[in-house]
Amino acid sequence: LGALVTLRDTTLPGEQAELDALASALIDQVNAIANAGSAVPAPTTLTSAKAVSGADAFSASGTLRVAVVDADGSTVSTADIDLSAYSTLADLVGALDAMDGLSASIGSDGKLSITADDSANGVALADIGAAVVAASQGFSDYFGFNDLFSGSTAADIAVSSRLSGDYSLLATAALDTASTLAAGDRALSTSDSTTIDKLTAILSGALSFSAAGDQGAKTVTLSSYAASFVSGAATLVSNASSSAASALSTYQAATTRLQNATAVNVDEELALLTTYQSQYEANAQLVSMVQELFDTLIQMVN
Repeated sequence: LGALVTLRDTTLPGEQAELDALASALIDQVNAIANAGSAVPAPTTLTSAKAVSGADAFSASGTLRVAVVDADGSTVSTADIDLSAYSTLADLVGALDAMDGLSASIGSDGKLSITADDSANGVALADIGAAVVAASQGFSDYFGFNDLFSGSTAADIAVSSRLSGDYSLLATAALDTASTLAAGDRALSTSDSTTIDKLTAILSGALSFSAAGDQGAKTVTLSSYAASFVSGAATLVSNASSSAASALSTYQAATTRLQNATAVNVDEELALLTTYQSQYEANAQLVSMVQELFDTLIQMVN
């Protein structure tokens, strides 16, 4: 019972904390990279993963580049929005909705949607030094327009439902921010692998992990942290197996000693019974001889 309580209250929660730290880092880093990019062709509508309200306070810095692009990735219309100019989300939504060829609104479900007016076109976003102050995230990352993963822990991590339904929405490229965009300029390219390269590189890049379970705070790669977790779990299992084997051996030895001290050994008792029977027969024979001697002596006296 003590072992089960320790497993429930200490061992398993520690292992779960390590898995959660790994999953959380993977979700945050991958989503940040995916949200900095765009699918090609760009989706007609971008919908936030989180629910918001127009009355929400909004504080951000930097510039958000918004582009309406055609199926070939050429710019239809574009705007560079100074995010520091807006104090509420409703103000920002109004600015987006005022863009040529673009509509923005918050639906009844609380999700922010940015939609190209022409269904043949798409919407792409890019941060130019943009960051939402409250979360220290880029604009798209804060709202989760291009999230690859949903969830926040190892218990609920999953591929975003929008991607599981249509993998063409996976961000692979990035909206051009190197120069000013004008109508007709190439904004997105199918040959651009910027986002995919970053997603690949994240597996070998060092990330910071907080202390969790038996692992202290460290800066390592995702693969190294995962290997460390697997190694630690294997060590726990091995140590538990060794302890169980040792405890079983001790139990069996104690049981044997107890049985030897208190239990009846049938074979030993049978051997003793045979010995006692032989001794009894020998004694009986001796008594019989003594009886005969006494009888003979009495007869001689008479």
